[in-house]
Amino acid sequence: MVKKRKTRAVLKFPARRDQETKAVQERKLAEIIKEMALRLLKKPDDIPSAAAAEAALLLASAAWNSAVGDNGLRDRHREMLKRLAWNRGEPRAELVSRDSARLIDELVEYKRAHFPDDASLRSR
Repeated sequence: MVKKRKTRAVLKFPARRDQETKAVQERKLAEIIKEMALRLLKKPDDIPSAAAAEAALLLASAAWNSAVGDNGLRDRHREMLKRLAWNRGEPRAELVSRDSARLIDELVEYKRAHFPDDASLRSR
C-alpha cells in the first residue's frame, strides 16, 4: 500500500509582470560588476591585461559601493591603483580615461539608472 503524501498549501507571491525586472533579479552581482568594469575598457571585446582587468573591477566595485552609501573603497582606490601599476604595468592605458574619479562617477550613475533596487540581486 502506497501512502499519500500530505500536501501543504503553498504561499505564492505575485509575480512581477516586467520581464526585464525578472531578468535583473536572476543575475548575480558579480556578473553586473563585470558588466560595469567592461564599460571602462577601451576595447571591451579584447582580453585586457591582468592589471587593467583588476583596475576596472576595482573601480566598478568602488562605484557600486559608493552608490549604496559605502565610500571606503572609493576613498582608497587611488592608492590601490598605484600598487597595481607598480606590480603589473600601467593599467590605465587600457581604460577609457585616466581620471579614475570620473570613471567611478559615471559607473555610479550607470548603477543607479540600471539597478536602482539592488536588494533583489543574488550575491552568489
